[in-house]
Amino acid sequence: MSFRDDRRHLVPVGLRGGIVVIYIHNRNSGEQNDYTTGEGMRALIYTNSEQEYQLLRKIMEEEIDGIIVKQVCMDGHFHVEEDSDIAVVALNGAMGMEIMQTYQSRHPTCRIIWITDDQYFGRTAIRNHIFDFIVRPYPGIRYRDAIRKAAGNTA
Repeated sequence: MSFRDDRRHLVPVGLRGGIVVIYIHNRNSGEQNDYTTGEGMRALIYTNSEQEYQLLRKIMEEEIDGIIVKQVCMDGHFHVEEDSDIAVVALNGAMGMEIMQTYQSRHPTCRIIWITDDQYFGRTAIRNHIFDFIVRPYPGIRYRDAIRKAAGNTA
């Protein structure tokens, strides 16, 4: 079932091991996703840091009206079952790369933003055609711009 099937409901999940997921869901039958307001969109955030999660979540809520924030566990398994409109992978090295590639292979229309310490993973990001690649440290406006563009709100 695709994420655009508005008969789906949100399945609450917990935080274990630091992976966090944010997604937006359109619960009204028959309505189309509105990417300028966030209505009907879902977004995921993968990070090992609760502090980073709170920061990324806060910025996303400021930039996309109507966002609903959810968390998913990181327990040694890649939790990529949930489809989304935007996925933020804020993980370094091979772990970030593997989650990004696995998620993208299952959900090719998702706009993935990968945040990492290693600029050399940029080639991998380009080869996988992800939406945006951000190297830490980065100015806050860089993430805000990426979120706005991913949501289709470039104003």
